[in-house]
This record gives sequence, C-alpha cells and structure tokens, in this order.
Amino acid sequence: METHKIISVKNVCGRELNPRWKSDMQVVVTDKGEFIDNMPGITFGRYSPGFDWQSSIGKTVSNIQVISNSGHLWLNRPPLTASEIERRAEEIAYQTAAKITTDIINKTATQDYKKRKGILVLGASAIKSKDIKGIARSNGIDPDRICIEDEYNKNTIDINILVNCRRYDWLLIGPTAHNLLGLGDYNSLLSRLTDEKNPIIPHIILSEYAGSLKITKENIRNAFQEIAKKESAQ
Repeated sequence: METHKIISVKNVCGRELNPRWKSDMQVVVTDKGEFIDNMPGITFGRYSPGFDWQSSIGKTVSNIQVISNSGHLWLNRPPLTASEIERRAEEIAYQTAAKITTDIINKTATQDYKKRKGILVLGASAIKSKDIKGIARSNGIDPDRICIEDEYNKNTIDINILVNCRRYDWLLIGPTAHNLLGLGDYNSLLSRLTDEKNPIIPHIILSEYAGSLKITKENIRNAFQEIAKKESAQ
C-alpha cells in the first residue's frame, strides 16, 4: 500500500481515456504522478468503488493501491473505515462551525462599520479628493464616509450644523475662509472651537510644523490613523 498527497482532480469523459469507456472518470494528480479512478461509488470489475479524491485535495491519503490496467495507472482506495468516516465528519463539523463563526464576526464588523457617520474634511486643499479617500482606505477607514468641502472662498457649510451633528463623527480642519456661515461673534473657525457651551464635534486641526493651516498627505494620514485608533477602541 502507498501514501499519496493529492494535488488536483478533474472529471473527464471516459472515452478520452479509452474509446470503450462510456462513464465519466477521475484524473488524479498526486505527488507521485497522474492516475485515474472511477467516479465516486462506481465499481469497475473487482476493484473497490471509485474514491472521492476531490475532497482530499491538498491532503495526504494512505492505504492506496496502484494498479496498472488498460494502459493506465489506477488509484485504488478501499472504502473509508468507520473510524475514518467519524474523523471526516468531525473535520467537516469543525470547518462548518469555524466558517459560521467567521461569518458572524465579519457580519458584525460590517454592521458596525456601516453605523459610523461621516468625516468632514473642511478647507482648501491641493490634494485631489480621490487621493484623500485613498489615504483613508489605506488606514482602515471607509472612503464613503469622507466628505470634502475644499472651496476656500465659498460659504458652503454652516458651522452650526456641526453642533450635535447627526451626519458627521469627525471634522478635519484645514485653511478656511474667515467669514464662514454660523461663526456669529467669532472671527474664525479656530476661535469658534473654544466655545465649550456649544461644542463642535470631535475635530483635528491640519497644520504644518510652523503652525499654519495646510492639508498635506502626511497630516491627513496622521489624522485618519488617529481616528481609526480611537474608533477601534470604542
């Protein structure tokens, strides 16, 4: 008896192997060569019924008899014993349970992912929107969450909507106009951030080392990393 590692299996028309064979056959490639066998459960002459080689791909199978017949080498494997059937059933049950567990984890993670609200990037930027979203994606943040308001000289957003906001979780602040809507008595968005009675949503200021506001690939990447880290801890 021999032991073979099963590499691949394909079903072929029997006539491809012998003009007289009408039934389909299995062509089995192992670490020791190419062989044939009947389809699972099909008997040929005195040999054992065909073995289910497909289920053993990537595995090592023992108790194999190699038979030369009709110009081909046959893999002949006796039917599974009771203990082998029990072990196979345990393997299938374990794999099924593992898959169900993984599916539940992935589904829960996906649902949690979708519960997240948007991230508003506010301020003039020389970085293309697709690049900003690409940076978000590479740092574990859904790019569909990203909303970009980068028209410096246009009052496109009222700052008051960022108080108790239902649309955004985070605000990333770059260079903005001084006359934004909703500033009231404040002369800039940065000074508005000091209002503790009506606080704006969590925010990150995007600036250069010198302190001037500027959106760069580096500081927006750092911001996304900070957001991802804080959200994963929630």
